[in-house]
Amino acid sequence: MKRYLPLIIVSVIVFGLAYIIYTFNQPKNNTPIQVPVDDIKNTVIFPVQGDILVKGFPYHLEWEIIDAPKESIAIFLIDASLEQQGESVSISDRVYDIPNIGTYDYSIPTNLPEGTYKLRIGKMDSGYFRVLSLRDAISDCMPKSDIKSKTQCDELISMIDDYEKCTQAGFPVIESYPQQCRTPDGRTFTQDITADN
Repeated sequence: MKRYLPLIIVSVIVFGLAYIIYTFNQPKNNTPIQVPVDDIKNTVIFPVQGDILVKGFPYHLEWEIIDAPKESIAIFLIDASLEQQGESVSISDRVYDIPNIGTYDYSIPTNLPEGTYKLRIGKMDSGYFRVLSLRDAISDCMPKSDIKSKTQCDELISMIDDYEKCTQAGFPVIESYPQQCRTPDGRTFTQDITADN
């Protein structure tokens, strides 16, 4: 028996290696994996990482829908500084029963603290963006010379459509009666004095 033991060991090793080589060289199953609809990755188009949004201003949110049912969704505005404390604490604004059609007009709440936020649209998250006052947003982009900052400043200035927004942005007020505020693009807005009466 001792005489056959080395032969048995070598046979087991050879057959074991042959089996491993055989199974390794078998064709793989290339059947596509079926992904449940809930796991399909959707994309938030706007806002994106690094954007600056202004309190009180309306924005046209956009997201891409890939093979998802057109059902109602919720939109949550999440404060990044509170995320560690849990979702219920970090949600700063909620909008329910939004048609899942890829767009929604949303205004950033005026009472929102300045800071870093993201939107949860349905089951997808936007990149982190900053929420600032109009004055701070314009102060942030005005001194910069890159194209993105210039475009952003031009868009912010174009959204100023009355005296109040002009003064909130920190633009010069002409001491006259009624007072006037002038934007860098040359538009002038007159204070509404009928509200004081």
